[in-house]
Amino acid sequence: MKLAECLSIDHEKGDWNGFGIRISRLIVPEFISRIRTSIHQGAILTASYAHFQTINIVCSSVSARNAFAALDLVSPDGSALLWTSRLLGARFRRENIFGPEYTMPMLAPAAVSQRWTFYLLGGNAGVASRAAARLRDAFPEINVVGTHHGHLVSEAELQGVLEEIQRVQPTILLVGMGQPKQEEWIVKNGPLAGAAVIIGVGGYLDKLSRRSTAYPAWVYRTKLFWLYRLTTEPRQVWRRYTLGAVAFGANVWRARRVRTLPTEQRP
Repeated sequence: MKLAECLSIDHEKGDWNGFGIRISRLIVPEFISRIRTSIHQGAILTASYAHFQTINIVCSSVSARNAFAALDLVSPDGSALLWTSRLLGARFRRENIFGPEYTMPMLAPAAVSQRWTFYLLGGNAGVASRAAARLRDAFPEINVVGTHHGHLVSEAELQGVLEEIQRVQPTILLVGMGQPKQEEWIVKNGPLAGAAVIIGVGGYLDKLSRRSTAYPAWVYRTKLFWLYRLTTEPRQVWRRYTLGAVAFGANVWRARRVRTLPTEQRP
């Protein structure tokens, strides 16, 4: 896929074809409405999110880009995507920026009222079950019908998890394996799982397993997610917010440069 072909705007739906993936221009209530419609129609809906590190991933891996492109919805996550979209002509609003941390406080009450069920898949052993307990603390009527860790190292273990998910038939399957592993898993195994909605949530289950909200309230108010993670998880994220930020800047610079070239000179 040519880089120039990855920078167009889909004017019909308002989505942005950026860096080889379609990034949706939705707000959280519209996302939940899309979930409701998909469930009503009996279709499978797959979704994930994109932040600046996602762009680095899809720019360096064709298989990752193909996995993201195969999803039904990809929401922008983080201010870096907001400003990048404006630099490249898409102009997302701040309300369009959301990931699982923003979605769950609205999705969980909707799920309770609609009697939707959840299955949590991801993290190390025990993470998903602790995350389920936190969700039940925050939303006492939420129905989590199963959990499993995300390190499926053998075909037999994978098959066993798929059979368990098929047996309990969750409405919504949350997959937290990190990017792009979770997106590739969703595209490959999602149709076999039997869930109506499958959402990639990254490290959300791990954060949720430690506290009932993924971030403290002040982080949501100030939007300083990167600063909170850098100070609380320096070993895990310092490369992302230093070397990763440099790589992201280079990808954005290249994209802007391509936009200024005549069509016949675009790579």
